[in-house]
Amino acid sequence: MKALNFKWIDSVILLRQKIDLRGAITKVRFISIIIKITIILVIGVGFVLRAINLNYNTPFLDEATYIMLGLPALHGDFFQLTEAVYWVGGWPYSYPVFAAILYKIGGIVASRFGSAIVGTITIFFIYTFTKNLRFYSSSRDNQVSGLVGAALFATAAVPLYLSRTALYDALSYLFFAAGLVLLQATCKKYQRTYAVFSACLFFASFITKYITGIYLPFIVLFVLLQIKKTSSGRHRLILMREFIFVLCFLIVMYGLINFDGLRSFMSTNAATTGTSVANILNSFWYPSRLLFLLALGGGWFLFDNRRSKVLILYAAAAVPLIAHIVIRNSDAATQSSFLSLVFLIPIAGWLLTELVRWNKVVSVVVIVTLIGVNYATARGVLADIESAWPNSSGSIAYLRSRVTRADRLLAEGDDIYALGLFGQVTPEHITGPFVFTYGVHEGTEAYIAALTDKHFRFVELEGIYFSESDILKIETQLSINYALVWDDDTIQIYERFAP
Repeated sequence: MKALNFKWIDSVILLRQKIDLRGAITKVRFISIIIKITIILVIGVGFVLRAINLNYNTPFLDEATYIMLGLPALHGDFFQLTEAVYWVGGWPYSYPVFAAILYKIGGIVASRFGSAIVGTITIFFIYTFTKNLRFYSSSRDNQVSGLVGAALFATAAVPLYLSRTALYDALSYLFFAAGLVLLQATCKKYQRTYAVFSACLFFASFITKYITGIYLPFIVLFVLLQIKKTSSGRHRLILMREFIFVLCFLIVMYGLINFDGLRSFMSTNAATTGTSVANILNSFWYPSRLLFLLALGGGWFLFDNRRSKVLILYAAAAVPLIAHIVIRNSDAATQSSFLSLVFLIPIAGWLLTELVRWNKVVSVVVIVTLIGVNYATARGVLADIESAWPNSSGSIAYLRSRVTRADRLLAEGDDIYALGLFGQVTPEHITGPFVFTYGVHEGTEAYIAALTDKHFRFVELEGIYFSESDILKIETQLSINYALVWDDDTIQIYERFAP
């Protein structure tokens, strides 16, 4: 009897294996495409949340101050920028000029829109930073972790707030996040270009806003530990020469060139102390409490398997908080908490990715709910922040119809009015509530003496920057030589009696 030929069965099995393999590859590609589409949607939604209704209020004092530093420079007057190196928390030629250029194009909305774009780009770097931490061996799970982290970041209160105001924070923190991502690439691929660009980005972040400088020693220490761990002489040379040397060289050169300005700024901020630790903690906790809770929960579950990463991320997140507590200064503490979120959000993203691995249906419901709660919390915080100062459009319009270039104004809103009246009143003729000398007098006595002499034609009060006692003294003197000509319940304008 002739033997049966079963080769066709082997062919069928091999064909089935090829079909299964192609199916698996197709499934992986499909999931990868879905993740890419989702991250694009997250970034798109993040942009809309940042760019919508940027005309929510007139500029507040800090926004106006930075723009007013840059505007004269666009007209060839660099005196303000040169003097600002002693008190601005960053290199005056960086963000103020950027904000002023945008303001010339489209007013305060354009300046804020610049921050919205910068903040949107930062979402991508948070996604990449979280993904590259590689909590998992699976590339797909790392992508999901990055995606969840990006979604939490895109809807968080502090990142939204900084992306909707014309302040230097958003630009500085973009450079910082990009520097972290390139440093990750440097430690993985050991390419000179990545190392140099990472060092330059950290330097750019520092000169845009000095607060990120508190991380530079820790970054250098981290890279030195990487150098110690690697056995490749080439890798060590790249990390030492292209990263550490370039970063230290840039910082030292900047410090030498701007030594007096940096010393003045740091001594002034160190002297502004006395804030309670409770207030500082609240500035960090309140706007981002959900994210802090998720990060604490994630660290608890992750600690056994990823102890070193968790400790490094927690330590990095604590740096700005410790810095504010040490100097007992709550100024810009909420803005500084952004840096803490950069290192805590990846842990929160890991925690929710674990939920995805456990049950995809339940995880979608939970994650969407948490993102919704996160944004609802952010909306409440933004509503309070964006209405924290009076709308000055009416009072500025009134003054624009009355003032001449030679008029002098005492404006509690200071640079808000210098900006609103720019080109119509000499900025040097507008005096604010911070530093003022009149004759032999300083401070409150100087204001009273100037008002007695009818030095100012107009006086604007809003009850925010002057103390209550100063307001009472000023209003008493105003009742003698000035008349109330504008009052919208938040801002009052007084005009000097005709001589």
